[in-house]
Amino acid sequence: MRIRYGLAALLALLLSAPTMAQESAAIVAAKHHFRTQSPAAFAADDLADLHATDAYLDRRTGATNVYLAQRYAGIEIWGTVAPAAVLPSGKVHALAPAYHSRLATRVNTTAAQVASGAAVSAAEAYVRRFESAQPTGPVVTTDAPGAPSPNAPITFEASEPQLIYQPTDSGALRLAWATTLSSQNGPLQLVTVRVDAVTGTVLGVDDHVARDQWPAKPVAPEAPVSLAPLAPEASMPLAAARAGSYRVIPWPVESPSHGDYALVTDPADPTASELGWHDTGSQQFTTTRGNNVWAYLDRDDNEAADVGTAPEGGASLTFDVPYTTNRQPRENIDAATINLFYWGNVFHDITYQYGFDEAAGNFQVNNFGRGGAANDPAFLETQSGADVCNETNPCVNNANFATPRDGSSGRMQMYEWRGAAAFNVSAPSTVAAAYPASAALFGTGATVSGAIVTTTTSGGIASRGCTAADIANAAAVAGNIALIERGGCSFTTKVRNAQAAGAIGAVIHNNDRKGEGEDGSPEDLVGMSIGATEADDITIPSLFVQNSTGLLLRQREGAAGSLTLQVQRDSGLDAGVVAHEFGHGLSTRLTGGPSQNGCLSNQEQMGEGWSDYYGLLTTMETADDTPRGIATYLSFEGTDGGGIRPARYTRDMNVNPLTYEDVITRAGVAGSGISIPHGLGSVWATVLWDMTLDLVDEYGFDRDVYDADGGKGNQIAMNLVTQGLKLQPCLPGFVSGRDAILNADTLLYNGRNSDLIWAAFARRGLGVGASQGLTSNANDGNSDFNPPTVSRESGPNASGARLVVTGPNPVRGTTALSLSLVSPEAVTVHVVDLLGRSVQTLHDGPLAADRHTVELDASGLAPGVYVVRAQGETFSAAQRVTVVR
Repeated sequence: MRIRYGLAALLALLLSAPTMAQESAAIVAAKHHFRTQSPAAFAADDLADLHATDAYLDRRTGATNVYLAQRYAGIEIWGTVAPAAVLPSGKVHALAPAYHSRLATRVNTTAAQVASGAAVSAAEAYVRRFESAQPTGPVVTTDAPGAPSPNAPITFEASEPQLIYQPTDSGALRLAWATTLSSQNGPLQLVTVRVDAVTGTVLGVDDHVARDQWPAKPVAPEAPVSLAPLAPEASMPLAAARAGSYRVIPWPVESPSHGDYALVTDPADPTASELGWHDTGSQQFTTTRGNNVWAYLDRDDNEAADVGTAPEGGASLTFDVPYTTNRQPRENIDAATINLFYWGNVFHDITYQYGFDEAAGNFQVNNFGRGGAANDPAFLETQSGADVCNETNPCVNNANFATPRDGSSGRMQMYEWRGAAAFNVSAPSTVAAAYPASAALFGTGATVSGAIVTTTTSGGIASRGCTAADIANAAAVAGNIALIERGGCSFTTKVRNAQAAGAIGAVIHNNDRKGEGEDGSPEDLVGMSIGATEADDITIPSLFVQNSTGLLLRQREGAAGSLTLQVQRDSGLDAGVVAHEFGHGLSTRLTGGPSQNGCLSNQEQMGEGWSDYYGLLTTMETADDTPRGIATYLSFEGTDGGGIRPARYTRDMNVNPLTYEDVITRAGVAGSGISIPHGLGSVWATVLWDMTLDLVDEYGFDRDVYDADGGKGNQIAMNLVTQGLKLQPCLPGFVSGRDAILNADTLLYNGRNSDLIWAAFARRGLGVGASQGLTSNANDGNSDFNPPTVSRESGPNASGARLVVTGPNPVRGTTALSLSLVSPEAVTVHVVDLLGRSVQTLHDGPLAADRHTVELDASGLAPGVYVVRAQGETFSAAQRVTVVR
């Protein structure tokens, strides 16, 4: 939707004041945004070209959500999208937009001097600068002859370049080409690059993939906007059953550490998934594919389903595959894929209830005519890249979600998380030590101890264990740990032969034989993966060690040692992490509207915080404040572990002392524990979790988070947070995120929770005096631990009347107050300056016994402190409001 509003037209609309029926919601929103700007700061043409990037009806609130961006000469200024919720009455809920002023003096040109094709080439060259990074951990390989290289060149697809204006730190607006590069193979990449249209230099980069842990590369990998089609799959007749059964970790259980597997029947929500989880309206599938998500195995990291690996549910859609504990993820593919499919759909169905639906930009093949862009189910990849990647890509100890604009599929990559690999020699003393080792990605997790025996041929020569004849000393190997040289065959062949000879464990050591297919140094460690055949029959643990370790132990034949193999863990089994990753898709699509995906690219954005929060709330089982960690299962910890965040989530300040002051003083500082974006995000999630528990204390708890219309505290909290995402501006910070939630409370609950919300935010340093500074800088804000000042008159009077600020304070544009009366009476509400002069009348007349919302438009007031005073027949109440610019 593209609508242009000239300044003259806006002024005419303001003067004529037409009714809501005579003007569109977009025009109402544009008028509102125009009124919030200071006339003295803007030139006549600065707001002459606002345009709607998105507009849709929000079924949760009944409002039309409109997203307006600023343009100059028909070219959009990056990062200026501002939302507004327009009710049928014409009332607008919106924060003041951060539009740029004096445009004509700040733009450098309106004509590009660099061709669009050259800009694409410059963008791709910039992204490729980071492909040559060296591995930071063991390369994963099978060692099988002819195994594919994990380092094939990445190919990119580029979107059609668009001209935009890029704001710079100096205040200039430079004309630039914006193009999105999407990887078609290898490490997942989805990067929007903005290239100066005059000089050809890169001005800015947006990374549209969010990860559980960040790699060392400056630019993180991404997923494609124009997705390569996946292999076609047979469909079943439309008359087939739509319900399904799934053996999974059932909602709301967080992980295998938190509860047991169960067979869940017909879990699809009829509102969110009216045709079930396997029906798109034109096709039904009997595998883990449907209207909302497609879950599949992608161990070769080619961003497509591995052929012949799809779990099959048959006509009855019964996916009853047990997960075998203490076995490697590779041996539990079907069970892991089914669990990922289940939880992807659960998150879709839960968040649908709270407004992440078709019109708002969710992920579906068929949108059933309810708005939004269709044909964009979420692709969920289990055990992504496990056979070919290394930590540089990365493919272990990680998970990510790539979010393109509405209409292109999001892509989730769930990786294996490495367990412990330990190799210790206890005797003789001359070699007793702990030696570096890397784990096999097959076999059973166990700790074994015994003599370390070199496999030899019948002639007593150390062998590579590629055949039974290579282990002629089977009697010596039996009951002990086999030591085998790398090379000649796959790792699984070696370990399988050692097992057949009676070994209780195997240690493969590197070699220095060049020209035989093994790359790298003799001292390299590699992750031993599976060759051409399956390895379900291998039950002994095995490790890989350096060449020097192997040679040393061959000289000390029979040394006593032990090895420990902890099986890898599949991140698709941790529902909190699955919800976290899906949360990135939600927060990206809701912030700035579904056609935008670059509004969470600034330094102070809280994407990791929202994702942690959705993971916590969707797996919330009780109302108590037991401290909770993130990814404790994947961290090989108990359910009370710390997980991967600086502190567990709880209101207990002794356990989690994080506040906004930690963001200001520590975010991004090496060794501070508050990394960007994860540590920073954990502070935001801490505030939201505090608010949620406070709401639960006030209204109670309902385990049924599917009921968005319920009145319990956890249900109210999810409504506030989800609606707040829709109401916050592009490139938000902590303060604008807070104000958006307060605005959401006014829109959804008439501001009844504002005191509680303010108290929760103030406790963590986001009180009334907090400021975020530039959201491109996480360290330039100011914390404040005070809620809005309540004067003696503003508390409950003898009559029971109460006046409370429910909107932003300090205020740049508009704010709201809630006036509660217990009896009908005539009331006047004035804005008074510090000299006692009435500068604005907000209401003058009778009011019923009810809660009333009073709106204050401060755009015409000079910066300073004002008092809003309500005077009735039986009461007097006042609140202080600070106007800033």
